[in-house]
Amino acid sequence: MAPRGTLRGRLSNSDSPLVNEFSVHMRRFPGDPEMGSYHALNIGSPMRGRAGVSHVREERSVVWKSLKPPGYEFCTVGRVGRGWRLFGALTREVGRGTMVARYDIVTDASWGARSVVVESVLRGERAVLTMRAGPGRWKVNGKPARELDGCRDVDLGASPSTNILPMKRRPLRVGGKLGITAAWVRFPGLSVAPLEQTYTRLSKTRYRYQSAGGFSSEIEVDGFGLVKRYGEYWTAEW
Repeated sequence: MAPRGTLRGRLSNSDSPLVNEFSVHMRRFPGDPEMGSYHALNIGSPMRGRAGVSHVREERSVVWKSLKPPGYEFCTVGRVGRGWRLFGALTREVGRGTMVARYDIVTDASWGARSVVVESVLRGERAVLTMRAGPGRWKVNGKPARELDGCRDVDLGASPSTNILPMKRRPLRVGGKLGITAAWVRFPGLSVAPLEQTYTRLSKTRYRYQSAGGFSSEIEVDGFGLVKRYGEYWTAEW
């Protein structure tokens, strides 16, 4: 885990070609008048505007290295009001090149997702996703998404950040199992669909994740619930 305020320095001092490419891409990331300029990457600050308030307390930050495919992700989790906020940025190799993306998620006090903003860029093509939750209902890019009715969790398909949401929202005893239907965000196009998922707690720090699509992986978490290791795909670096 990284001490507060050190992520920018770690990024700028890294000698990894992929991290350097991440920096270059992010400095060119298109801005949005409703979310604030993104002319320069600010790892330590949330996106502004549609995702909610910006004041974050009790911050915890982590950097993940993507092992398969190559990539990096920088994420911060902190309190906002009575709820929580996850915001971060990632770069990852995909079939057509290097994708860069950023996200900002606000939850209620019980870790249920309330608002989501995601942007991605791949080969100059930009996609934007906004999601807002009402009483058990979602609006996606301003339009009702009835297929997501009842979803309390959001799953960013290219990121390990959102696994913390169901783990925190419904804590399990060792041996316990939790079934959910999450609003699954697919990258780089940022389409959204419901996806049934199951979490089984194997030990104090290990879970087994399974999706209805047949994917399965073991997840190791730290004492707060942030992912330390996600199978052969992600590992916490800082």
